[in-house]
Amino acid sequence: MHHIPRLSEAVYVGMCRYVGTPTEVRIRREVTDTVEVMKRPVRIMRGFDRMESGSRREGFRLQTSDVDRMLWLPDHKVICDLSQIGLYHIPQHTVILMECEDLTPGFARLKMMTPSSDQNVARDFNRDHKTIQELSGNSKKPEA
Repeated sequence: MHHIPRLSEAVYVGMCRYVGTPTEVRIRREVTDTVEVMKRPVRIMRGFDRMESGSRREGFRLQTSDVDRMLWLPDHKVICDLSQIGLYHIPQHTVILMECEDLTPGFARLKMMTPSSDQNVARDFNRDHKTIQELSGNSKKPEA
């Protein structure tokens, strides 16, 4: 059983070579945080906000990792709990509820709780909602 510590050490050294040491990963994550904070005001002035997520956001630089980015309009607020809706001025903000329960990990269901003033957002939400209804068999088909 005394060979297990050496095996664990070998695995740790291999992982550090592959993804970086804990210090390197932490520094990458902190640099990403800092860049996001610095660029956020400029993005909002341009009319959108952006966030990176996934393994790159967490400081890992793997060749097989994809890039996960979310873009949204600054007056569109995403909430995770209906109790948060009171935090926003409804006429000024479009509130979107993000539900993650009963879904595959990494997926979320979005529901627009208040109307969007952006025609593209409103159109896409309606289109996607109709597609989901059709896929689930919940759509009401016109009778012939």
